[in-house]
Amino acid sequence: MDAQRWIAGCPSCTAHLVEVCRSAGFHPEIHHETDDYVVTQAWVAAGLGVALLPRLALTAFWDPRVHVVAADPEQHRQLFLVHHRDLAGVGSSAL
Repeated sequence: MDAQRWIAGCPSCTAHLVEVCRSAGFHPEIHHETDDYVVTQAWVAAGLGVALLPRLALTAFWDPRVHVVAADPEQHRQLFLVHHRDLAGVGSSAL
């Protein structure tokens, strides 16, 4: 995997990717960056690189041209959502 070109995301996602690769014994050669999981999958399908995506991203949309392999060992991380109290109860269309 270390000879592959990698597609990374936001700074937090990129840090997670680098840490996972480091624990596997290599440093990823990052060639592309995007925060959009659909774009990431399109780039993977086009052969521009490989990526590490959360299962939820594949549940929302899975490009049939993309071959998915589960990480071994499975990777976990926690993400937190914070919102302003003035937005409580506001429909998602207003966000």
